[in-house]
Amino acid sequence: MVAKINQDGVIEEEPWNVTKPLNAELPAYSNEVAKYVFSADGRTIYFSTKLQDRDESWSVNYDIYQVRIGGRRGPENLTGDNLAGDEDPAISPDGKWLAWRATEGPARWAAQYKIKLMNLKSGKVITLGGNWDRSPVSITFTRDSNFILALSDHLGERVAWRVPLNSRVDGDAPELLAGGGQLLTVADSSFGVVFDRSDLQHPANLYLLANGAVRQLTNLNAERLASTGMGDFEQFSFTGAHGDTVYGYVVHPVDYSRGRKYPVALIIHGGPHASMGNYFSYRWNPQTYAGAGYAVVFIDFHGSTGYGQDFVESIHGDRGGATLIDHRLGLSAALEKFPWLNGERVCALGASFGGYMMNLIEGAWPRRFRCLVNHDGMFDNRMKYYSGDIIGYLEEGFGGRPYYEDPASHEAFNPVLDVDAWQTPMLVIHSEKDYRVPITQGIGAFTALQRRGIPSRFLYFPDENHWVIGPANSLQWHREVLRWLDMWLKP
Repeated sequence: MVAKINQDGVIEEEPWNVTKPLNAELPAYSNEVAKYVFSADGRTIYFSTKLQDRDESWSVNYDIYQVRIGGRRGPENLTGDNLAGDEDPAISPDGKWLAWRATEGPARWAAQYKIKLMNLKSGKVITLGGNWDRSPVSITFTRDSNFILALSDHLGERVAWRVPLNSRVDGDAPELLAGGGQLLTVADSSFGVVFDRSDLQHPANLYLLANGAVRQLTNLNAERLASTGMGDFEQFSFTGAHGDTVYGYVVHPVDYSRGRKYPVALIIHGGPHASMGNYFSYRWNPQTYAGAGYAVVFIDFHGSTGYGQDFVESIHGDRGGATLIDHRLGLSAALEKFPWLNGERVCALGASFGGYMMNLIEGAWPRRFRCLVNHDGMFDNRMKYYSGDIIGYLEEGFGGRPYYEDPASHEAFNPVLDVDAWQTPMLVIHSEKDYRVPITQGIGAFTALQRRGIPSRFLYFPDENHWVIGPANSLQWHREVLRWLDMWLKP
């Protein structure tokens, strides 16, 4: 909704429904950020969304629309010719350019995003970045309208790049601007480039990049953090599936001392097309486990972002193969490289795709772990396909076709088929309002564990969705998870 507001903050006109008459919402999903921007003169709104039609559950066909403020015409689709994703519009300060992130057809969930640039006067569109093999997650213009600042995952971090507007295939390549952790936002200012950055030991603060030097601008919660122990961390690499180099991190327990061995929490990230690296989080924060006396290992397995598009797409049709191999080889490599890890006391934990991996591990790697923690994990591929809120990523991940056209591919890595081999104690966590992986998937896994007589617990949140967001619920989640690890890993 848009309303005209005067200088005193009083609404002068009734709010106007910008997306009318589209059958669409902004944002398209509840966990997304509304993706819209005003033109430089304030007379036009550009936004990205996708239609809520029959194909919504398997479509990634987002489009960029423009609407004239006060005009009589409805939203105009600027990217209708591209049947893949067009998202996150950005307007140059001089008003000449519209940029956005786009994948190219045929539409795919794990496709690489490119930066598109439209001349608003001529309507001509070009692609920036040339052969740049990274996928931007956000973009914004510099103040002089000559560059785009883009954030992307890169080798276990999220970094900022500066992309010149002439950076086509024969133009300049993007320049790495700032890293050292995870950057969530970046903006140009008259003083320099401002960004917020966190790492595995520090929550996010604001920094300024000017004249080649980085200066910290804020130091939030400094007093409280000064009395909070944080484990040291180190990135490592090993030869994983297909002979590829795979990266991971290890985090020391807070009470680390030479000569001791520490039980291990192996965290497997969700997605699978995501990255778990050098950043601070309020969900699945490795320091939570480090503070409880555990060493933490996590790996950016095949399918993770930040290592090139071939690496991302390498698990298509091999959803549970290379990922499991990477964790077998990665855990072995970590135990060899870091002798203070106690390989006899290891628990694996994961959510979403990571939870699915817990169910796979139960059948395919049943004797390796003392315990497992499965948060919102897929238990039965068939019923998940027919009951989740989005299914396109399942088609892409399990062979490229709907379940009914190719059941064998979807059943190739289906945890429910190997329940007869299950034997590892598991904590199952699921929420009533999880429509991505419906609650029956968690109930099914817990029923299988109980029927086989395997030690197990079920933690149920009636008011949460695919994520546990409420502060009190989060505290309970962490208490129960750490209690489970303590039960099986500590003497």
